[in-house]
Amino acid sequence: MRCIPVVALLAAVLALSGCNGSNSSLPTNPQSVPQTAGDYVGTVTDSAMGSGTSAITFSQTGSSIGGTLVETFPGLTLFNTFALVTDLSGNLSGNAVATVANSACGFKVAATYNSTTGQLNGTYTAYSGCSGETASFTLTQQCTNPSSSFRRRDGVHGILPC
Repeated sequence: MRCIPVVALLAAVLALSGCNGSNSSLPTNPQSVPQTAGDYVGTVTDSAMGSGTSAITFSQTGSSIGGTLVETFPGLTLFNTFALVTDLSGNLSGNAVATVANSACGFKVAATYNSTTGQLNGTYTAYSGCSGETASFTLTQQCTNPSSSFRRRDGVHGILPC
């Protein structure tokens, strides 16, 4: 009868020996999403409005990003509220809402963030209101969010916290 507890103890030791934490298939340092928070300026080309300038301030929590894009066209300034998510590769996607000529317009947004250059290139396409409107934009990061551990350097002065 004393054999059963010894056998049970041996089985438990063998089972636990497989849990030694040396599983090499698990990452030791999981990747995190790029930190895109900060201020950006650049250009926009809109199918309905033409060419203009743009500026945005992004805030970020984990992979969720939000901000308001201000677009300036000849004789017109528009405000687009963005709600985006990012993946590990810096691909951003989500929605934007703008009021154009007293009409609310919804846009699908897709962009790519380059953490080396601080450049954000993307497009938006109307899905509600503003029928058929599309645009492309190129924005360059001017400063980073001070709560972010990420600081992009330009090789000379660095990018300062916002």
